[in-house]
This record gives sequence, structure tokens and C-alpha cells, in this order.
Amino acid sequence: MAAVAQPQTQTLRGDGRLRELGDPAGGEVRCTSCGQPLGRQWTDRVTGLLDRWGWDDQAPAIFTAACRRGLAISVLMVDLDRFKDLNDTVGHLAGDRALRAAALALRLATSAIAPAPVCCRFGGDEFVVLLPNTEAISAVEMANRIRAAVQHNTRALDGDPSMRLTASIGVATCPPGRTVVLDELIGAADDALRAAKSHGRDRVELSSADPARRAQSNLGLPQQLGPQREAQ
Repeated sequence: MAAVAQPQTQTLRGDGRLRELGDPAGGEVRCTSCGQPLGRQWTDRVTGLLDRWGWDDQAPAIFTAACRRGLAISVLMVDLDRFKDLNDTVGHLAGDRALRAAALALRLATSAIAPAPVCCRFGGDEFVVLLPNTEAISAVEMANRIRAAVQHNTRALDGDPSMRLTASIGVATCPPGRTVVLDELIGAADDALRAAKSHGRDRVELSSADPARRAQSNLGLPQQLGPQREAQ
């Protein structure tokens, strides 16, 4: 009986290069940047990035380690503009191709960063990136590289000009020596993403709010982190 090839997915190595997940011999595969065990159950099947379960497993530990070292930490919330219109116009399979192209753009734009970022498909057409040891200026520069790469990678995808997409990105940074909860930083980046959407899309917005103060002001209110904005 012929051997059946094992399905493979890709993630970033610690040096920024792509690596394959899935060991045909059945051995455990671990992330080369943080040492955490990885598996296909934590990989988004469409984009090959981490899914929400993978994010929840890896990001908090990396975030906590950076906080203990007193490093600046930034979070990017990336949302594809008018993605629902694309799905409704050319279909969900074409939408999946656009998501894969956007994920590749995100990988390429962040591939040279050390320590390696944590990249995740947060849900729908929204992605989140955790950047350890990255201050606000560098995070905004990275966000603009991602925005340009998304536009380039999805330009006339499959020869169809209607497939061109843009991205809106919210940036939030915890300065060196400060301590916040990861969800607070995600919430601040999410607020900045909303501002980018309201100011015309295809742009980067830096949160001006202190993540800790933002959390205090929202104390007792339900948080909806990472909402899908496909209609926007």
C-alpha cells in the first residue's frame, strides 16, 4: 500500500524563516522561538498562522517573559477592509485565497524581526501580531510595512483586479518597565483599529491611551476583543 503523505502547515522559525509542522514519525514538534509544543490543532487551516487556541497557548507566556525583562511590547490588530464585499462578489473560495495572500504578506513583513513575533488569525478577516521588545515608533513602521505588503500581495490576485484588498491596523504599546495585562494591550490596539476604520481605512493608527488606564475606565463593562469587521 502506498504511503499517504501527511498534510503540512507552515509557521515561522525563530530566525524568521518558514518551517513545516507535522512530524511524519509522530514526534512532538515545538516552536523554535518559545519552545512550546505545536500541532495542526493550533494552526488555522486557511492561512497556516496560529489560530486563537495557538495564540492563547503561546502569546501570554511570551508577553509575560517580556514584561519581566522590562521590555517594550507592542500589539498590532490587522483587519482587511471590506472583506465581506469581496466574499459576496467573487465567492468564499476566492476570499480564502485573499486571506492566504494577506497572511503571507504578514509573514514576509515580520520575518526579519528578532525575537520572532507571534502572528495569529484572530477570527474572520482579522489578525493579531505580538511584537516583543518593540517600541511604538518601530511598531508603527512595522504596521505600515504590513499594510503595504497586504496591498501588494492581494493586488489583482488570480488576475482579478476586484481581489485587491487594503488593511487597517491598530497599534498599542506598553513602554519599557511598565506592566499591563495582555488583554488590556489587545483592547487598546482594538480601539486604535476602530479609529483607523472610522478615519477612512487603509491606514495605521497608534493608540494614545494608556492600556492600564483604559482597563480601569472599562472596569465592569463587557469586553469584546477581536470582533470581526467583515462589513467594514
